[in-house]
Amino acid sequence: MKNELIYNSFLEEITRKISQKTVVVDLLADILHIEKGAVHKRMKGEIPFTFSEAMTISRYLGISLDNMEMISQEESHSFKLKLIEYINPAESDFSLLEEMTAILKTFTNVPNPEAGEITNILPQPLYVNREHISKFYLFKWKYSSQKKQGGIRYNDIVISNKLKKARKEYVKWARLLHADYIFDRLLFHYLVTDIKYFYQVGRITKEDVLLIKQDVVDILDEIDELTNTGKFNETGKEVNIYISNVNVDTNYIYISTPHYQLTIIKAFLLNGVASTDKTTVEEVKRWIQTKKQQSTLITKCNERDRVNFLKEQYNIVESLAQL
Repeated sequence: MKNELIYNSFLEEITRKISQKTVVVDLLADILHIEKGAVHKRMKGEIPFTFSEAMTISRYLGISLDNMEMISQEESHSFKLKLIEYINPAESDFSLLEEMTAILKTFTNVPNPEAGEITNILPQPLYVNREHISKFYLFKWKYSSQKKQGGIRYNDIVISNKLKKARKEYVKWARLLHADYIFDRLLFHYLVTDIKYFYQVGRITKEDVLLIKQDVVDILDEIDELTNTGKFNETGKEVNIYISNVNVDTNYIYISTPHYQLTIIKAFLLNGVASTDKTTVEEVKRWIQTKKQQSTLITKCNERDRVNFLKEQYNIVESLAQL
């Protein structure tokens, strides 16, 4: 009886940690490498998770197996994790983007809202409202998430006008935050390598490669401007860009105001795990501050490093024209 209570507490804690119930099965199938049907049976209690599976889930979601009995008796407070989908071909699946925009709008009269991100892919506020590069990231996510790869092509991705509008609105509000970005030094190298791969396997045409290339060049032009001025042109909000001197393995984002905190750990390219727990946010902020010490600030300083970095990225992106 006690074991049954503990097991039920474990199932309840999973659903607490992943607040979007529609993605519980997908997430557990991904992290356990089992079929979705097997996950359904486990979540319904028809068959139990193995000890190894329970340990894997507990590590991934931050569930304490030692405290399962206590969890069943008391309410989980501010720490909740959920799988989020920033961009999805189905119109019903970009509600998170609108939700994020709604959160950002509440900061209108809040003094000095701030955001920080350490990343090995382009930050969304810099690319998500650019048609071709955002379509490429969506294509790559869709291609990688298929059970049987090889069927989808870049031109199969259609982005609705409603989603385009949501993206534009998100970028407008995201640029009202003071932002610090730490880029993996190889960020553009990774991106160009991906584009070349999909061209070589016939998933994307040369014409589309060149359109994506122009978007990336435009982003580099904006980064050049941002590192010169230290602020977003539209809003005047401060922005700092760092180049990491060590590889970035995991992408972290935080948003912080005196009364609201959010952190996101990115996973599966366009997905992530989010938490509003203050302690978690502070730990991510501390982590990002530590990474700044291992990085080179190129905003309004270190001119030689700034120029050399940008020149190298332009050359990397220009190689797409030679395909």
